[in-house]
Amino acid sequence: MKVFIITEGNAATGYGHLTRCLAIYQGFEEINIFPEMIANCDNNGKKILGNIKLSIYDWISDTNKLLKQINKADIAIVDSYLADLPLYQNISKSVSKAVYIDDNIRLEYPPGIIINGSVGAENLPYKRDDQHKYLLGLDYTPLRKAFWDIPNRRNKNFIKNVLITIGGSDIRGITFQVLDKVLSSYPNFQYHVVLGYNGVQSKCMEYKRNDNVNFYSELSAEQMRDLMLKCYLAISAAGQTTYELNRIGLKCLVVKIADNQMNNIKGWINSGYINSYVSFDNLEEIIERFKELLKLKRPVEKIVNGNGVRNIIREITK
Repeated sequence: MKVFIITEGNAATGYGHLTRCLAIYQGFEEINIFPEMIANCDNNGKKILGNIKLSIYDWISDTNKLLKQINKADIAIVDSYLADLPLYQNISKSVSKAVYIDDNIRLEYPPGIIINGSVGAENLPYKRDDQHKYLLGLDYTPLRKAFWDIPNRRNKNFIKNVLITIGGSDIRGITFQVLDKVLSSYPNFQYHVVLGYNGVQSKCMEYKRNDNVNFYSELSAEQMRDLMLKCYLAISAAGQTTYELNRIGLKCLVVKIADNQMNNIKGWINSGYINSYVSFDNLEEIIERFKELLKLKRPVEKIVNGNGVRNIIREITK
């Protein structure tokens, strides 16, 4: 079976598309189908994808190269915020089965399969017609392989461990602002700060005498999972990482860094996973929200399961 996964990701747009496409790639590998990924990404995006079969180029600008490469493939999966409808139509005509990963009903997609694994996606007003198959909601959340099967957390001393992760690119540059605010109010907690791929390493030197602050960068999925497992709560951007955090069962203070994250945020509030959120341009609220989260004694209901990728692969290979 000939399968292509087509996507994008860089420091300006973030790397969420790359990580969820990598998850789907790993799902095909599990059943001994070995796809090729075509990604318009930078060097840091290449690091995220690791050792896979990969073509890197601007496939939106070089349409002819793309369509020639995927011609007569069995399956093409597209995950993009940038590609326009005519390009989607050309991709659909070039392959036997076209699959579109969507977050917010961005386009009226050509015939094919539409995947939206976001929390609450099944309630969005998609046009339910006989030209499309819809895979919607948390049963189809594409998590990386490291998050498919999760061990129980056994560390009883993790209550003061706080994870801070504002996305693989931290496009707003707020990681250190967030750290400073919570550190000043709760100086005795242990902070585990995951820097984006464009993280300012020199800035870390300002904290070198503080034993309560730990910095990490370029973590593998397995390393990120293990770091989450040792923490009590997280402060996170409202993107793909929130699904991994819920899978672990971590309490989460969500920071909205882009308007396109609002569907995610509303879905998490409706599900009960989070009570509120903070916007990147109003971080003064963060301490109050942090206090509320500390007072919350009930355990997290883990509503994201580890079968999303397997469910996706099963449905699109039928």
